Amino acid sequence: MPDYDSRERPPAPIVSLVVTNSESGTSIVLRGKLDTGASISVLPMSALEPLELYPKGETAIIGYDGARTVRETYYADLEIESVRLASVRLVTTSRVEMLLGRDVLNQFLILLDGKALTFEMREP
Repeated sequence: MPDYDSRERPPAPIVSLVVTNSESGTSIVLRGKLDTGASISVLPMSALEPLELYPKGETAIIGYDGARTVRETYYADLEIESVRLASVRLVTTSRVEMLLGRDVLNQFLILLDGKALTFEMREP
């Protein structure tokens, strides 16, 4: 089982994933923090240009602070732990890593062992 990233405070489960623009085939590798509190996954704004992603619509979201905003949506393929998810709807943030929300996490069997600071994430 992978270890939590101990550079995070508190330590957090983080995976390496491949994000691909399904139209151009352009891919990049990013870190993704498992965020069970998020309903939608969030892509760093800095990934838009290298991936050549353009907005495909808008969606209303409510942030962790309760503020409601309307955000542009983007679509990309994700590959996490050898599992490929096609055309995942994403919003952006100024963060440097992705947040993997329940839209993605619900596709996996996830075991978080906080005591040992390890986790498992696999296809059910």
